[in-house]
Amino acid sequence: MYVTVMVCIAIKGKPIAGIIHQPYDDKGNSDKGGVTKWAWVGHDSSLSLTQAVEPHTSNNADNVQVIVSRSHPGDVVMVAESAFKESGQTVVPIKAAGAGYKALQVVEGRADLYLHTTAIKKWDICAGDAILKATGGQMTTREGKEIDYSFQGSPLNEHGIVATASTANHDKYLTKLRI
Repeated sequence: MYVTVMVCIAIKGKPIAGIIHQPYDDKGNSDKGGVTKWAWVGHDSSLSLTQAVEPHTSNNADNVQVIVSRSHPGDVVMVAESAFKESGQTVVPIKAAGAGYKALQVVEGRADLYLHTTAIKKWDICAGDAILKATGGQMTTREGKEIDYSFQGSPLNEHGIVATASTANHDKYLTKLRI
């Protein structure tokens, strides 16, 4: 269910197109061949994404649904709980595998925020970053910096990620989560 195959096109270090193929449905079935979702910044996106680009807001404004890595959670839940404590919001962690899957959960409105606090390979996040940008969302480091996907730099992003379905939500969450 969490398996994805991803392709990203980046020009001068900026992600401009992302493709994420999900070969399995939520029940782990692959009999229909899966689904491919794509978006091209400034152009178009697959119909399934076009229909799901409303930024997610939890049913309860007191909750923030944070999607986190099942295998590399680091201190995400602790960081999120600490960040949202002052505003009285409760963090509802959603554990999942696969960076592409987690990015799509944000784009499709099933999570408010994708937060990662440990190092992550850039090839794992580029396609999701492109799709978020193309659909009105944003992915940055926890420092609020754009991620450079050019080949000159390290293939590792060591500054965590904050990803949201809208830039307004991104700014709001980043203010609380910035290192």
